[in-house]
Amino acid sequence: ADQKEINLNTMKNFKKLNIKKIFRSLKTGVLSTNIFFFLFAAFFSTLALAAALTLTHKDNRIPLGAAGCFSSKVEEGETTFVELDNDRTEALRDVIWSDDGTMVFSINENMSKAGKDFGDLDLSMNKVRDPFELKTLKTSLTVDLGIKSHTCDDLDGFDVDHEDFQAQGMTNTTNGYRGIHIAQGGRIFYILGSTTVLHRFDLTKPFDFKTAKYVNQFDIPSADADSINGFSISKDGTRLFAVDEGADADTPVLRTYSLSPAFDITSATEIHSLALSDPVGNSEAGLQAARDIEFSHDGGEMFISVLNANGFTNNAIHQFSLGKNYDVSTATHLGFHRIVYPQSAIGTPWGFSFSSDGMKLFLLQLAAGDQIDNVYQYNLDCPYGLVKC
Repeated sequence: ADQKEINLNTMKNFKKLNIKKIFRSLKTGVLSTNIFFFLFAAFFSTLALAAALTLTHKDNRIPLGAAGCFSSKVEEGETTFVELDNDRTEALRDVIWSDDGTMVFSINENMSKAGKDFGDLDLSMNKVRDPFELKTLKTSLTVDLGIKSHTCDDLDGFDVDHEDFQAQGMTNTTNGYRGIHIAQGGRIFYILGSTTVLHRFDLTKPFDFKTAKYVNQFDIPSADADSINGFSISKDGTRLFAVDEGADADTPVLRTYSLSPAFDITSATEIHSLALSDPVGNSEAGLQAARDIEFSHDGGEMFISVLNANGFTNNAIHQFSLGKNYDVSTATHLGFHRIVYPQSAIGTPWGFSFSSDGMKLFLLQLAAGDQIDNVYQYNLDCPYGLVKC
C-alpha cells in the first residue's frame, strides 16, 4: 500500500477510537477487534516511517510562452505591449504557487537579458490544468498534445518596477529580483529586490497581479549590499524572516523581525538572529551561501536552501524542527537533503516552495552558461518530508 494512504488511514482510524478506551484495553489485556487492527497498522506505519525518505522526481521544465499573447501592461520605457512568445524564465530566482495550485509564479533576476527579446517582465504567471502538477502547464500541453490547449489568460508577465508603481511611491533601486512571498490568500505580494529592498503590493483581486497597487517597502539590513537572498513571512503576518549569506558567503545569518501591525513591513524590528554556518559540524554539507527559506503550513518546520560553491553536488536543503511555531530560537537541526538534479548534476539552487499540503517540492535550477533554467517537481513520502516526517 502507498505510504501516504497508510498514514492518512491510520489517522482517520485513530480519530474514530477513544484513546481512553485503548489504554483501558491495554491495561486489562483484552483488545477489541478495531483496537487490535489500529495498533497493528500503526506499528507497521511506524516501521515504514523509520526508513529513509525519498524525493521522487516527477518533472522539470520551464513555463513556455505563447505567440500572439501579450503582457497586460506596456513595460516602462516602451510604447507597445510585449509579446509573450519566449519562455517565461531567465536567471530564475524563486517560484511559488497560488493556494489552490492552479497558478505558478516565478521571479527572475533579469528577464531583459542582452540579446534576448524577453521584455523586462521579471514576474511571470502561468496556469496549469491539474493543481500543483508542473507537467500540465497549459502552454506546455499545447506542445505535447499538438493542439491548442491554452488561452492568453493562461499566462502573463509583469514589470515589477513599472512606472505606475513608481508613481505610487516605489523606489526603483534595481531591475533584478530574488524572492516572492504571497500572503492573505493572494491579496498581498511581497517581492525582494537584488539590492535587499523588500516591496509590498496589495491586489484587489486575489492572485491577479494586474490589479496590484504599490503599498510600501523595507530595506532589509544586510552584511553586504546584495547579501539578502531569500525571505519569508509567518502565516499570521507578525514575523519577517530574512536569510543573509554574509559578506563572504560563508557566514550566513537568519534574521527575525517582528511586524506590528501584522503584514506591515515598514514596522519591521529585528528581534532575533541565528548564525547558520555549519550547524552540524560538517563543512561539506554546512550552511554556506543561504539562498531561500520556507516553512511548513503551521510554521513547525523550517527549511533553508544553500549553495556550496566548492562543489555543486553538495548543494542542499536543510530541515529544522521548531519547538514553537515560527520561533527560530527554538530550532533543532534535523539534517539535510542533498540536491541532485536528475537532468544535470550542475546547477545553482535558489528559491523553492511546497504545495499547500506539503506533499510536493518545487525547486529551481539556475543552469550554468546558456543552458536552460528549470523548475523541478518532486513528490514526497509525507508532508514536508525532506529529512523527517
